[in-house]
Amino acid sequence: MESWPAAEPEFEIAPEAVAKNLACARQLMRDKGLDALVVTSADCHLNEYTPRLDNHRYYLSRFTGSTALMLVLATGRAKLYVDGRYHLQADEEVDEALIEVVKIRLGTMLSAALMTDIATSGRVGYEGDRVSHVLAKAIEAAGETSLSLDDGELAEALSRAAIRHEKALQFIDSSISGRSLEEKLDLVFADVEEPSRTAILLAALDDIAWLSEGRGYHFLYQSSFAAQGFATAKSVELTVDESVFHAGFEGASPQVHFHRERPEAIFLRPEFQSIATILYDESQVTAAFLRRIKKARPDCRLVCISNPVVATKTLKTAAELDHMIESNTRSCRAIARTQRWVWDRFAAGEEVDELSFYDRANRHYEEEGARDLSFQTIAAVGANSALIHFSNPQASNVARPNDLLLLDSGALYEGGFATDITRTFLAGGATAEASERQKSIYTLVLKGLLQGMMAIFPEGTCGAYLDARCRAPIYAAGFDYAHGTGHGVGVHVHEPGVGLAPTSKLPLRAGQVSSIEPGIYLAGFGGVRLENVVVYEAHPEHEGFLRSRPLNYIGFDPRLTDLSALTVEERTYLEDYESACKKRGTSFRP
Repeated sequence: MESWPAAEPEFEIAPEAVAKNLACARQLMRDKGLDALVVTSADCHLNEYTPRLDNHRYYLSRFTGSTALMLVLATGRAKLYVDGRYHLQADEEVDEALIEVVKIRLGTMLSAALMTDIATSGRVGYEGDRVSHVLAKAIEAAGETSLSLDDGELAEALSRAAIRHEKALQFIDSSISGRSLEEKLDLVFADVEEPSRTAILLAALDDIAWLSEGRGYHFLYQSSFAAQGFATAKSVELTVDESVFHAGFEGASPQVHFHRERPEAIFLRPEFQSIATILYDESQVTAAFLRRIKKARPDCRLVCISNPVVATKTLKTAAELDHMIESNTRSCRAIARTQRWVWDRFAAGEEVDELSFYDRANRHYEEEGARDLSFQTIAAVGANSALIHFSNPQASNVARPNDLLLLDSGALYEGGFATDITRTFLAGGATAEASERQKSIYTLVLKGLLQGMMAIFPEGTCGAYLDARCRAPIYAAGFDYAHGTGHGVGVHVHEPGVGLAPTSKLPLRAGQVSSIEPGIYLAGFGGVRLENVVVYEAHPEHEGFLRSRPLNYIGFDPRLTDLSALTVEERTYLEDYESACKKRGTSFRP
């Protein structure tokens, strides 16, 4: 088993290095005649979790959150655009003398604010090998003139070493996926005209892992592997690092072909000359990748689509759901053990600090057989629980009996599908008592979660409906939360194609899996988030309607729950849920 991520990732730049790195970026801008430079959080695969060592935005800001955009200006302060999850974290991590933190409200895209500033910034550059085609188009439309840096110029300016992915690939058994590659390709190409003469570009790593059934663990918090390529109606063609190629591909489907050459070179092979149409999703391919394909195959018609791989893989098979249930069962045991460990420490008169809380949770995942975490564990004590994506646990932050503790965590097991669960609980043992304020916000969040899990709605209902339903009890008390209510879950912990948010128009379908995670966060006091992952399934009595079925069962803290504030329907649902948890040994009721 690979070693576990430490509380602080292995690579960290010194605070004083930010000014030096910004100076290097500005020298590059002068050399290229640029007035501004857009820097994203992504690598060449547009990964959500880019390692710090490969994250240019981190080099230029020292901000460690997973998502942000940056605009480096030729003079004055650079700008860092962050959403509500990271407002407080950005203030703590960024040097305001060098960088202005631009705080974006929920419902407004980071890119929208960026485009407003680009419009008055003169000649704008961007990294074409780290920017999606759709974002590149927006940058080019917003600025006076633009220049794409497609060949790693910023990496060279920052003296950043190339990243190599050397782990061998493993291939999951078909009993986990429940579909053969042929069946997957038939579904993906079902609505494609002339499928025998069409290819679909593959750039998103979870798409590639799902289609190929390969798992590489090449990136922190991901079971996927580094690759680019395309799919035809009969095969999947993938480019991987030379070192991975030498490790071999035992267990791979014979229709998955691995190459040393870039995808544009593979397209030039005789067996692919009959390809007349190349489909691509402009949110998934980089601008540089698409330019290379256009240059290599000018004879082909390139068509922008919504990637049918995404729509297909969100509908889980029975076998995939069985594996995800088993994975969530193991994750729930890890969380329950962690909560009991905290309470046992208090009962024994011992201290519990934030870092040991973090380490213990990760150890319990390891003992449950996890291959890796599915994201960095959030283990927050006291006021830090109000930081939505808290990522810096400290041994100096010692829990008091009446503190709120928030544990948001997940793991990847042998099948490579992610888990994601959040529980907030009171730190102390049996003698600890929650304050009225703590009970109030906890119960409101619990009501929001229950409303989402109890919902019955027509298939095809957009995600905004479920988001509004979860927010309703929280709104009624005058609170809100600056993040979406839920996201798809699959090979990656954040799977596109499903979303519960105020602006989400994505339709909900039977077989899709998503999180439901409302919250309330009070700066300086603490926060509550409660999260379950559910599968949407056909309602057994109402034709054409869906209901939610939990994939994880772990109880709620009775000391924080005001049962009198729940409706009769909410109490009934909660009692049934807690009974199921008790059978699994994961309830905390007396």
